[in-house]
Amino acid sequence: MSADVEEAIAALRKRFRVETDQGLADRLRLGRSTVTSWRRRGTVPERYMRLASERPTSLPDILDPNFDPVERDAWVLALVRLVLGAGARITDYPTFLRDGPFLPKQLAVGLEKALLDLSARMEETGSDDPRQALNLIVFEDFFTPK
Repeated sequence: MSADVEEAIAALRKRFRVETDQGLADRLRLGRSTVTSWRRRGTVPERYMRLASERPTSLPDILDPNFDPVERDAWVLALVRLVLGAGARITDYPTFLRDGPFLPKQLAVGLEKALLDLSARMEETGSDDPRQALNLIVFEDFFTPK
């Protein structure tokens, strides 16, 4: 068992504020055996390693040219959800003054959820293409009757 794997799993647990492998698997929308298999194989998939790293999630970082495709598409998904969700409810200046200050926090939370959703969809479809996962999620979120 690799110390790097244990460190990554510990960092993921800390980031998602869970104490067990089962809690982590639930937050990542994975089976518990998946976390166990990471230990057995001695490796954590890169997309989860990225989640384990401590990256700032402030809006100026969206301009970071070092973002990988998953991070870039997570930003797109978070922004689309924000604009079509909370942003769509801001229709006048008084509403903006009341709700606008909360938008950066909503975006930061939305970014974390978008990273999880993209990673889960890529895992489900067996694809390494985050753009395909983004397109599927946006289509289902906004254009599929519920």
